[in-house]
Amino acid sequence: MPQGTRQEINDFLSQKRLVMVGVSRNPKEYSRNIFKDLTDRGIEMIPVNPKIQDIDGVTCYSNIKDVPGEIDGVMVLTSATASESVVKEIKELGIKRVWIPGPGSDVTISKTAVKYCNENEMTVIAGYCPYMFIKDAQFFHRLHGGLLNLVGKGPK
Repeated sequence: MPQGTRQEINDFLSQKRLVMVGVSRNPKEYSRNIFKDLTDRGIEMIPVNPKIQDIDGVTCYSNIKDVPGEIDGVMVLTSATASESVVKEIKELGIKRVWIPGPGSDVTISKTAVKYCNENEMTVIAGYCPYMFIKDAQFFHRLHGGLLNLVGKGPK
């Protein structure tokens, strides 16, 4: 079920201001690691989680609708059920780029959420771990991406 082209992935990762919905309060969780790594690479990451006030000193918003300013894209790290309502909010806000990670995260991808994005002219990357495409990511992440390409399941 992975979806997204190499061009769409590169475009998403080249954005300057991204929202992460579902970032964990646990600093050892996948979402916190990717949040930190993207921040360290110069992307302004805005966390959204109604149960947290801030992530590493960055204001955490309770809802994506509360985030001020322009949003270039949204990474959705929620349960499958929650992601269905999140993508609808993203559409309402006029945001066109969505990434719902897959392998390596604890997110279960909702086929309904992906279908909604496709039907509403949103660019959706689903099922791929962002680490597979981040320059200078740890070797095993790049290896994972290489193996997917080798077996024909990587992005085209």
